[in-house]
Amino acid sequence: MSSISVETKKMTELDQASVIGMDDLVLVHTANGMRVCTVRALFEGGSVSVPTATTTVAGIVKPDGTSILVKADGTISAKIPDPTVAKVGTLGVVKPDGRTVTIKADGTISAVQKDAAVATEAAAGIVKPDGSTITVEEDGTIKAKQAEVATTSKAGLVKPDGSTITVGADGKIAAKIATTTAAGIVKPDGTTLSVGADGLLTVVGGGGLSMEGNAGAHNSIYRGKYLGNTYTAAQQAAVAAGTFDDLFIGDYWTINGVNYRIAGFDYYLNNGDTACATHHMIVVPDTCLYTHVMNDSNTTEGGYYNSKMHTSGLDSAKTTAASAFGASHILSHREFLCNAVSNGRPSGASWYDCTVELMNEFMVYGHSVFLPGNDGTNVPYNYTVSKGQLPLFAHRHDLICNRATWWLRDIVTAANFAIVNYYGLATYTTASNARGVRPAIPVS
Repeated sequence: MSSISVETKKMTELDQASVIGMDDLVLVHTANGMRVCTVRALFEGGSVSVPTATTTVAGIVKPDGTSILVKADGTISAKIPDPTVAKVGTLGVVKPDGRTVTIKADGTISAVQKDAAVATEAAAGIVKPDGSTITVEEDGTIKAKQAEVATTSKAGLVKPDGSTITVGADGKIAAKIATTTAAGIVKPDGTTLSVGADGLLTVVGGGGLSMEGNAGAHNSIYRGKYLGNTYTAAQQAAVAAGTFDDLFIGDYWTINGVNYRIAGFDYYLNNGDTACATHHMIVVPDTCLYTHVMNDSNTTEGGYYNSKMHTSGLDSAKTTAASAFGASHILSHREFLCNAVSNGRPSGASWYDCTVELMNEFMVYGHSVFLPGNDGTNVPYNYTVSKGQLPLFAHRHDLICNRATWWLRDIVTAANFAIVNYYGLATYTTASNARGVRPAIPVS
């Protein structure tokens, strides 16, 4: 029996193999100790358990043969598919044009910045959406706001009715000319009818619609036209002549934020113990000028004439009226005012020079509400030259209630004067309450 020589060397003393064949043996250490196996066994798997690779675990991988290939020399390569070119709505590859979009040395793409001209109607350029009619969505899409339907107070889309207003093939709209049997557009003759710069149709005094130039004709028409912010020389002349050219009920001036509206023409003409001979108009503010008490205590003693309202409370209104229309144009006229009260009934009155005064029930409603009547024994002092409804309130009943409570000068009881209530009620309240001052202003 031959002996076996065992040569023992350290690992560091062994020769290092530069070429290893598939049948060469290698030592492996297993759970059962040291073993030998060929290199081929390692490559072909043998009994070695190698895990399959995942995104978190290293292991063996298997090319799919489609997108990943293995060449004959064992090299793996990725197959590049034919790319889809990008277009609007479709993902794909893009090719920078080299002018407006370039690729830097590090592979970054960038847009070439340059100062672009602002677009005009005649030249292309950059535009900036205004944020209201043109907006930009989150994805960068610009969007135009759709116009709303037009109303009398709001601009918007309109739809021609196809009869009085038509649209031609060229997109132009045309209005149908009026005839005696069909509605349409009309052309003022410039003599009896004219059109102002504001587009309002005006009846010229001296012709048409019986506009002979007098208070009766002008009291009969409500127009509601804005007359400006000053009482002009031409308007003053028309009032002084009694023709009231281009002045109608409801027309108004806006002076220092207050609308002064024409309520009637020649209301006091020929009235008074001394006849009023001056042509004039009554002007009433749309709103109350301020608030004030009729008396400091709840009494109507002394009537309207002796009330605190009449003796001093109207001073501010008189100053305001004189500033708006000129002191010389505030008409002084004669009125018969209550100056005594007995048992809550007007018991005395007299003639007085008057200018700016509170209105009474007749001027506002056209009739009395609270004035006591003749009971066959006592005759109350209900005498007044302000005995008719102002044409303004006859034409526009809604203008009586201005959503404020304001005083009238009529006696109701020993403690109460008449008012026009916030809700439009014809009612009364105690004299010490501060309520609105909305006077009648006679202007010549």
